[in-house]
Amino acid sequence: MKFLSLLLLSLLCALPASAFAQTTPSAQSLYDEGVTAYGKGDFATACPKFKASYDADKQPAPLFMLAKCEEKTGKIGSALVHFEEVLRVGGLENELRDQAARSVNDLAVRAPRLTLKRGTAPAAATAKVDGVLFTIDGRPEPVDPGEHQIEVSAPTHEQKTTKITIKEGDKLDIEITMGAPLPSTGPVAPPPVREAPPQKDVTPLLIGGGVAAGVGVIGFVIAGVTGGMILSECDGDLACPNREEDFDSGGLVIGNYVGFAVGGVGVATGAVLFIVAAVQSGTTEASVEAARVQPVAGPGDAGVGVRIAF
Repeated sequence: MKFLSLLLLSLLCALPASAFAQTTPSAQSLYDEGVTAYGKGDFATACPKFKASYDADKQPAPLFMLAKCEEKTGKIGSALVHFEEVLRVGGLENELRDQAARSVNDLAVRAPRLTLKRGTAPAAATAKVDGVLFTIDGRPEPVDPGEHQIEVSAPTHEQKTTKITIKEGDKLDIEITMGAPLPSTGPVAPPPVREAPPQKDVTPLLIGGGVAAGVGVIGFVIAGVTGGMILSECDGDLACPNREEDFDSGGLVIGNYVGFAVGGVGVATGAVLFIVAAVQSGTTEASVEAARVQPVAGPGDAGVGVRIAF
């Protein structure tokens, strides 16, 4: 076996770079470094070099050597996958192609197989084995012997991690299970709309009360004006003429009386109408009591006022 490995290595080293169709110096350099490390048995260095070279140019020679390196380190599942890929892409010399075919036949029996089944998992569920996306459609896939970590996730569930151990030649079927459901993230309800307080209707009683009160106020104004004119006829000691006709020729007294009468009746009527309207609209007793007639007194005049609160 050692003789065959040395023969294979000699064949790979003897081939010119053009035989591998390498297109970039970096890919060729990585490949050469990998071959040197492989010849020394330093597979830990050689395998990453071959992988980096293949990732750079996707040529068959570094892929073939990556598979050989994986086979040497016991990663027979990965080696089987890469040898099969070598045969699909082609481009190798006959001797290397035959070597790849023999390795496929040997590893197909030895490599363990892992099958993941969806089961009752949601359609959006996915699974990863050792961080690499893995099919969950029930097909057996080759894996390396040893311990593996299976991660199952879905947008609606927490990620669930399971560890398994599989041996050379084993066939393991697993139905994936989901983690705990995540809290629902349904649409957020809009904040409640605050309705504007109902507008109080302006009833005919309110209109009538306003008109009556306005007329009453005008009456008191007239009474105040005529009263002032009457007082102006008096002397400084408020001694007025003895005869009423001396200051009544213009009807000031009558106007004064009428003003007070109209003012009192108007304001009183307005107050009553306001109170009735408030009662009909459901206003509380406190609000009704807030509308009341009250006397008004001031320097040189007197009268009746109304205070109304709504």
